[in-house]
Amino acid sequence: MKNFLKVFPFLLVFVLVFALQVRLDVGARHLPYLEPFGRETMIGPSTANRPPQVLPDNRIAYLAKPDIVIAGIDPAGQQVSTERRPAPADDLFASTQFRLSGDEIYWIGNKRVLKRATWQNGAWSTAEELGPSASGLGLAESGEQRYLLAGFEGELKIWKIEPGRVIPVRNYPMKKPVYLDASVDGQGVFHIGAVNQLSSDSYEFYNLTLDTATGTPSDATMIKALNLDSSSMIDDMNYGIDRTHGYLLMTIKTGRSNNRDVRVWNFPLQEPTAGKMFSLAGEVGMSGGFTIYGEPGQQETLGVVFAADYQKNPRVGNREIFMGHFKGGEWQGDAVRISNTQKPTANPVFVRQGDVTTVVFTVFTSFDEYTLHYNSDSPSYAAATNVLTGDDYAFSAMQVPQYLGMMAVLFVLVMAWPVLAYVYLIWYLIKNEDALYDQPNRHFVIAFVLYLLVQVAVFLNYGKFDQIALYGPEWMLSPVWFSLLIIGMGVLSWGFAYLFGRIRYERHALAEFNYFFGLNTWMVTLALSYFMAA
Repeated sequence: MKNFLKVFPFLLVFVLVFALQVRLDVGARHLPYLEPFGRETMIGPSTANRPPQVLPDNRIAYLAKPDIVIAGIDPAGQQVSTERRPAPADDLFASTQFRLSGDEIYWIGNKRVLKRATWQNGAWSTAEELGPSASGLGLAESGEQRYLLAGFEGELKIWKIEPGRVIPVRNYPMKKPVYLDASVDGQGVFHIGAVNQLSSDSYEFYNLTLDTATGTPSDATMIKALNLDSSSMIDDMNYGIDRTHGYLLMTIKTGRSNNRDVRVWNFPLQEPTAGKMFSLAGEVGMSGGFTIYGEPGQQETLGVVFAADYQKNPRVGNREIFMGHFKGGEWQGDAVRISNTQKPTANPVFVRQGDVTTVVFTVFTSFDEYTLHYNSDSPSYAAATNVLTGDDYAFSAMQVPQYLGMMAVLFVLVMAWPVLAYVYLIWYLIKNEDALYDQPNRHFVIAFVLYLLVQVAVFLNYGKFDQIALYGPEWMLSPVWFSLLIIGMGVLSWGFAYLFGRIRYERHALAEFNYFFGLNTWMVTLALSYFMAA
């Protein structure tokens, strides 16, 4: 029983401190919630590092080898229904560029050949080739009006999509249209944006319109010439409009380090050549923008979602998804974070159904594998998902031991704490050892006070609180409160040591101090490991 009482304080301190640190870690990772949004839910694995295609009726389409997956999302019911269709040909995964339109699919296959196929009776028809040397693919859809936008070496082609066939509408001479996108305004006019690549680092931006009432496209207007440095390239483009302005939303990749930046070229729809460029990630005070997506229909404001590097706190951060708005050619400064994956995210898109917004994005899991996730501001979805789960606590329970292991450096400081106390006790041990037996309380208290003085002095000068300033709560930056914390743990350790002395056959100040020193080192190391471990 006496042996158990000796080790019981060590076990008790470990259990209490470990539980507290797990709770603190869970809170640091997941609280506060992202209201009015909930917590993201995984849809399933995805093969391509590309945004899913947004389809009507709250559906998306994406690639998951060897199939095309069409997923319907019901955030209110927290349900995802999936339909898997086999790929129309193996070369669908060659470039992973495809567009679904009704029962038809268009994709760039092997040798950059543009192809199409039709879904009939549970199978794809034989692939039909539309042209070689394809460089870009886009779609303009509004109700029954559907147009295929295709870039080729030397030209941009527009086809009208009809059941079982495509009808040529107009060709535009361009060197190499690589990114094509469209958005429709309230009058049923498509506004089409195109990025024409002249060389590895030179681009032209084009704007044109297509009136669905007449089926007649306008001339293409070159609205911006962009020259990047030799190590940079445009990696993706999306096009959106509000009542007065158009926005070319692009991701620019720089250098071998794979750094990216989200930039926006916005211009008045009535005067496309009078535009301006700015960095969205820089505008919102973040770095590393990864892919941006704008709402495809004309609204009072243009809603956008994008990925950017984010650091919630020193231990929690990665690349997260944000949402904000443009209006009248100006950023509204309303970016809010809507994901908390703490992993690399990218490729966000979103759909609106009434007042409910659902955002879908990819999360990097391995070299060529991704998972697709969604989040929504549906009140019922947010209420159901904004809760801490057992998995959250299990993950943090695996992280906390790492912080304890990082505290090995603290033992260099530990050796300084008892120096004066041991000098005092050993001096009595040599001069008059009987005094340590006869007056154990007196000598233990004196050694205890000397120990605390040294411990507080060492801590207050340790790195000027660098680690605590990074990882600890604000109150721990106060020398007074921090000293009281150290003294409080010292008094608690002294209380356990006093009980230890009471169960000994013969009390001895040095033996009791040894027990106190071991217990206090254990207690302080555990208690501060969460805040001191870098």
